[in-house]
Amino acid sequence: MDTRSEPVAGGLRPQLVPHAAVGALVVAAGAARIAVHVTGDEQQVAVWVAGAAFVIAVVAATKVRGRVFDRRARRRAYTFAAVAGVWLVSVTVAGLSLGAVGILMAFGYALSTHWWRSRPVGLIQQKTSRSEYQRLWSENVGRPDGALPGSSLRDPQPIKAGIRYTLRLRPGKQDLGMTIAAAKKLRGGLRLQADQELLIEAHPTEREPDVLLTIVTRSPIRSSVDWLGRRRSTRPPVG
Repeated sequence: MDTRSEPVAGGLRPQLVPHAAVGALVVAAGAARIAVHVTGDEQQVAVWVAGAAFVIAVVAATKVRGRVFDRRARRRAYTFAAVAGVWLVSVTVAGLSLGAVGILMAFGYALSTHWWRSRPVGLIQQKTSRSEYQRLWSENVGRPDGALPGSSLRDPQPIKAGIRYTLRLRPGKQDLGMTIAAAKKLRGGLRLQADQELLIEAHPTEREPDVLLTIVTRSPIRSSVDWLGRRRSTRPPVG
């Protein structure tokens, strides 16, 4: 197993997401102001902008709900979408200025601090990399003669306590109960250490038989780490 230090998954790309969102809003505001100058009707353009912002916010909220399991990050994403919509409509009517851009940056970056904290830049030392768990699952668990043949780990979601995955099971062949029953084999397939826990629970957003699988590498009991999941543990008893 590779135990070398590896960059955080995705490199710098996750760190750039808030900057890209703020930049896209400034560009959209500029386009809205151009539309106001062309049409000469600020109210009509503002209505169009408000409608478009609402649709985009609904689509974004749906994506966030399905992919982000950290409740704090999800709430901040919803707040960011609401602030973005209000700011864009306001700028469409009042005009785009450096002050307005400064207000957007202040609110946007304040709401992005949790996002940046959960995705640090640089090299991190960890006994097993995030992609390594997916490889181990494929080689030991999801293979034809494995504990859950044809299954796979998808959508890695880093959390303070470890990492969380969507476990894709075979419809009509595998289910949550079968996964929990195979917990000891799954721990072995993932090469977990004695102080690491494997949490298996029903998925809050995906369709059955997919489940939520969390690998706890930093126990919230042993250190001050926010834990938002359930307390079901599959760690075998000691002794």
